[in-house]
Amino acid sequence: MRNKIIGRCPSQTRIRIRRGISTVVTSAIMLSAVSIMGMMMLVWSQTSMMEQKIEIEENEAIKKIDQFPIKKSTDLTEDEHSILDMIKKTSDKTIGDLYNIYTEQGGTLVYKTFQRKIEKLQKNKFISVKKTSGGADGNTSIVKYANITKKLTEF
Repeated sequence: MRNKIIGRCPSQTRIRIRRGISTVVTSAIMLSAVSIMGMMMLVWSQTSMMEQKIEIEENEAIKKIDQFPIKKSTDLTEDEHSILDMIKKTSDKTIGDLYNIYTEQGGTLVYKTFQRKIEKLQKNKFISVKKTSGGADGNTSIVKYANITKKLTEF
C-alpha cells in the first residue's frame, strides 16, 4: 500500500536501491585507485630523490679521482725521475728556471725535450703547470709539484 500512496511501483524502488549501491561501490573503487596511485607516486618520488643523491655523490667521487696520478713514479724514466725530484725540492719555479737548475745539476736534455718531459709529468698528474702570459718575462709556465699525500679513504 505504501507504493500506492507514494506513487511508485516496487520495480522502481529496486532500481533506485541498485543505483545507490552501484554509486557506493564505484566511489569505493575510485577512492582505492586514487590512494594506490598516491602511494605509487610517493614511492616513485623517493626513489627519484635517492637516484639523484647517488648521482651527485658519484660525480663528486669522480672529480676527486682526477687528483690522483695516472702512473706510478716507478714507471718514470731516469730523466723524468730526476726532473720530478728537482721539482719536489724547488716547487713554484718557472720552467726556464727549472731548466737552468737541471743543466747546473748535469742534465743533458735540450730545452724542448725538457719541456716535453714536463708536459708528460703534467699529463700523468705528478705536477701542475700554470701558464701565464704578458708578464715582465713574457709567456712562461709556473711548475708546481702535485702533493699527493691523501689516501682515497680520506675523502
